[in-house]
Amino acid sequence: MKKLLLLFFLVPFSVFAQFFSGTVTLNDGSTKTGLIELPNSSDQTIKFKLSQKEKIEKIRINDVKSFQIKWQNDTIEYETMFLSEGKKDKENNFKVDKEKSWVQIEKRGKNLDLVSIRYSNSGVLGAAGQTSESGRVMYIKRHANNFAIYFFPIMESGGLTFQINFYKALMNSIKYHFENDCPKIIELTTKEQLKNKGLGLIVELHDEYCN
Repeated sequence: MKKLLLLFFLVPFSVFAQFFSGTVTLNDGSTKTGLIELPNSSDQTIKFKLSQKEKIEKIRINDVKSFQIKWQNDTIEYETMFLSEGKKDKENNFKVDKEKSWVQIEKRGKNLDLVSIRYSNSGVLGAAGQTSESGRVMYIKRHANNFAIYFFPIMESGGLTFQINFYKALMNSIKYHFENDCPKIIELTTKEQLKNKGLGLIVELHDEYCN
């Protein structure tokens, strides 16, 4: 089956218990440079130490604005932010998580960013034993909001790909986010464009057509 490639940094789950060189930026603008352990998205602290021999310091998520790590030849950025699953209350306002999450910055734009969190599920598959599934959940973070809204899940299976038969579901999500304020994105998002540019295409189209 034909697949579409997502052009993002893939940090495997096996590295989440390791420390990486990086810098933590606190809310007051000060920074701490040393070694950072990648937190799970819902963790309320991040582990930091100045060097391998130093003691671990746990920094609360509410005190952190962002952090970045060096992985292979890349610098990967994370921010702390509130998330919404897209549901609304009786007053038509988005329901937003009460606690912040650690999110990876996939692509920045002029007025919105594409961000993600990681997930991993495991279960039992008959006599074959245990099976597992992992991937990312993508969110749209508009700069005018202080939270990011659920966009689309991406399974990581045989590489960072998703089957082309998910295209319809993806287009439904794009319509949900942009039908009212930037329908041009819906018109210009094609399978071929997604194959070439990945979901970062949404940010590029928004920058060009949705000022």
